[in-house]
Amino acid sequence: RVGEESLIGKMGTARTSVDEAGGQVQLRSELWSAELAEGSAKVRKGDAVEVVEVKGLRLKVRKK
Repeated sequence: RVGEESLIGKMGTARTSVDEAGGQVQLRSELWSAELAEGSAKVRKGDAVEVVEVKGLRLKVRKK
């Protein structure tokens, strides 16, 4: 898989807290803008996250 589809299910680390307004996560060596997936618990800096959706250059993540 390539492109956006290859990111779904990948694990990363929150570099800032992530809430409805957004935040930043690191996936591999890249820093991404992210927002919470619906139904996810609040993500704090350092938490493990999983990518559930990709919207352009923004990831929707949930706390792992």
